[in-house]
Amino acid sequence: MLFKLNWIFTQREETWAQLLHVKFHTTSGERIQYHKQSPVWPGIKHVEGITKPFIGWIIGKGMKIDFWRYSWASDIPLREDIDLPHYLWKKCTARVSDLINADGWNFPPDISLAFLAMGINISNIPCNPCVEDIQIWKPDVHGDFSVKNVVKELSVNSKMGNAPSICSCRWNLPNIGEVKVCCDGLALGNPGPSGIGVVYRDWEGRVLGMLSKAVGSPTNCLEEVQAIVDGEEKALHRG
Repeated sequence: MLFKLNWIFTQREETWAQLLHVKFHTTSGERIQYHKQSPVWPGIKHVEGITKPFIGWIIGKGMKIDFWRYSWASDIPLREDIDLPHYLWKKCTARVSDLINADGWNFPPDISLAFLAMGINISNIPCNPCVEDIQIWKPDVHGDFSVKNVVKELSVNSKMGNAPSICSCRWNLPNIGEVKVCCDGLALGNPGPSGIGVVYRDWEGRVLGMLSKAVGSPTNCLEEVQAIVDGEEKALHRG
């Protein structure tokens, strides 16, 4: 699922992908260096590093392709071949379309020489100014992306689990003289900002007390365990 979301995100055609890109990137295309909450972004960011070498372009007008940050001229973005201070990259906002005219490539001589120094012959890269750019999945002969292709290329050892089933359940009151500790946790991400909540009920269902607090940014598993531990500690403290 994350691989598919990342593919849609990199195409920037869906409204949610455009909004997410604006939220987590600067106007120059750089990824922000500070934290913003999102249940989706951590997963997409993680998968992006895995899929980047396999994403390429059929170049048309060049409007969709970031000149420095997309893998269009070689297997890696041009930015990874050039050592510049971070603040200078903020000024690098060119698109591939800036170097294309109605006849095709329109590279200044100095940039062509710089490309040759990096082992890139721009004349070997086709472009068609009459059509739109197309993002492709390079391992597939037709450039088509699918989860099946990802699993095959990355040699992911996937095994289908049992299908989920729905069943009814019932909450029973505790025995006379006992207290039921109902606890749970919630995290925005895995890991991510988390909180826990606990409710204490007696044998008649009356609420004896409640507990809620933030617990930092643990994993989902640790956050669930923290809810149980804190709930029991509070119960023991109250006798």
